[in-house]
Amino acid sequence: MKRPSTASKSTDDKLWDKADRERKAKKSGKPKVLLEKQIEKKGNEYAESKGWLQFKFVSPSHRSVPDRIYFRNGRAMLIEWKKTGEEPTKLQAKTIREIKAQGIEVHVVDNCNPVTLMMVFD
Repeated sequence: MKRPSTASKSTDDKLWDKADRERKAKKSGKPKVLLEKQIEKKGNEYAESKGWLQFKFVSPSHRSVPDRIYFRNGRAMLIEWKKTGEEPTKLQAKTIREIKAQGIEVHVVDNCNPVTLMMVFD
């Protein structure tokens, strides 16, 4: 579909550009890239639906801690949410290894696929 020609980029033009990018992504067979906040939001909604209590995990003196901490039925775990296809930074990976060495469950999740969420939260 051809976009109508205009002199300046209007809101309609931006929508046409977005539609073009989405169409090209579908043709290329590449999966849709979701932002970390989108994946985290869907993951949190799923966790809450399964009875998990969750908190944003912030440590002012240590910025590489996982994003969220979850509790349910005596089980605690941490999750580092990532944009689709993204890996933890070196410092995050080191922190995750240190936490796991203490016997704490830690996951890195980069998608909101129902199977992935079930594997983590069920």
